[in-house]
Amino acid sequence: MRWNAWVALVTTTLVGLLLWILLLRGPRILDSDATLILGQLLLGMCLLGIAGLIATTPPDAVKLTLYNSRMIIIGGSILLQMWAVILLWPALSSEVTRYRLDGLTWLTGRSPYATTPRQMLRTSSIDAIDRTVPANDSHSVYPPVAQTVFIAARAIEMVTVGPAKLDADRPESAVRRWRAALPYLSFSQRAIVLRVIFSIAAVLCTCVLLSLLEHTHRTPWLAVLFAWNPLVILETAGSPHVDIVGVLLVLVMLRMIQKGNFTLATLALCLACGVKPTAILLAPLLIQKISDRQDWKVAERAIGIAILTLAVVFGPILLVQHGYRGWIVQLNAYAHLREVNSAVFSLAKSVFGATWMAGNARAFFLLLAPLAAAGVLLWIIKKRWPMEDAGYWLMLAVLLLAPAAQPWSLLWPLCFVPVMRISRGWTVLAWSATAALSYAAWHQSTWEVPGRILMAEYAPVLVALWIELADLRQRYVATKPVRAISSD
Repeated sequence: MRWNAWVALVTTTLVGLLLWILLLRGPRILDSDATLILGQLLLGMCLLGIAGLIATTPPDAVKLTLYNSRMIIIGGSILLQMWAVILLWPALSSEVTRYRLDGLTWLTGRSPYATTPRQMLRTSSIDAIDRTVPANDSHSVYPPVAQTVFIAARAIEMVTVGPAKLDADRPESAVRRWRAALPYLSFSQRAIVLRVIFSIAAVLCTCVLLSLLEHTHRTPWLAVLFAWNPLVILETAGSPHVDIVGVLLVLVMLRMIQKGNFTLATLALCLACGVKPTAILLAPLLIQKISDRQDWKVAERAIGIAILTLAVVFGPILLVQHGYRGWIVQLNAYAHLREVNSAVFSLAKSVFGATWMAGNARAFFLLLAPLAAAGVLLWIIKKRWPMEDAGYWLMLAVLLLAPAAQPWSLLWPLCFVPVMRISRGWTVLAWSATAALSYAAWHQSTWEVPGRILMAEYAPVLVALWIELADLRQRYVATKPVRAISSD
């Protein structure tokens, strides 16, 4: 019975994803909100069903060899990513336009930390897509490793695709807005290079997850909770976000810890911080792992590689044209102005009012996320949780309390779900399904998700969080002694 249910769920998920992408092809991703949101909700429920079956079914219930399972999972991931690259328009976010322009800025000898898009628009090297970049007066906030990806992608695009050109018969709005320009761009000019790079990164994430699971003798089918997640497909092959590169580096770090190679683990984490600073949350956990080895040579190599990475990767890019000044200023401005799709912050606004939240109260709510991260970090260090579970709860705590919680930010806690030892990941799995509701923000002139939509998105998440915390208490807190759980 369980075998039949498992086969039905896996088949439904894979076929459903292919059908969902087909239904969202081209402009339909913007015009068919019901398909976008309902499809992601239903497919997310299928993944929750797979997770539930895996959690309650003996490992030998899956009547497939390990090799066949791995091939189906990797093949399915490749198929879904290719299908999405071919059919979907990168319309849900305009950040890809900034990625391209940042890469071009470097290639013309300027730093995007010191040069704004408006200044770049005066040059002759820009193309039709560059003119659609929003926030023309803002410096780039993307860290050095992300910038390296942008440079490589733009260089490849310039050689293989060439400058983007709009069809002659177009409305004037297509010159200024990314979504309006998409119908007048050819297939090869719809950010195809970046989308392929990020799709490859997603498939590599699947391969690393399978290696992590094989090392701990767990079913490889846990990997589909990330690899076949509709959120992952939308935010990589669909509307690409550089977060997937950071997620890949985090998973590589976990794999290197498994193999006892703390030098490469440190390098992977340093590079992940260069994609999104959020990854720095994992640094204390890695330090704890190195400390547990009680081997000064290991610690010395880790410190050396961290300093070398800072000097070679971060330093030069930030020092060019004193770009670090613009980067720090813009990060500070972004942190204080960007508020969208936040559970706690939006609730506080609705209760206390926007005027009251603009004063000192706003500073208090902005401190909630770092305070929560610090509290969770102290708890998991004291209890010596496995790094996979610790990383999940750290990332989740920050996202739940941060003033901005974008759908693509969920990739960070989601990548830990397949390999966790103690928790089940119900909260993030539920959130990755309901996150589609936040796409309603792109239909609002104020870039805010309506209150009723926020309630619909977060109500299932809070229920899942309550269930997961209750399950955690039963499975772990009540288990003595705590140190009996291995971290290797």
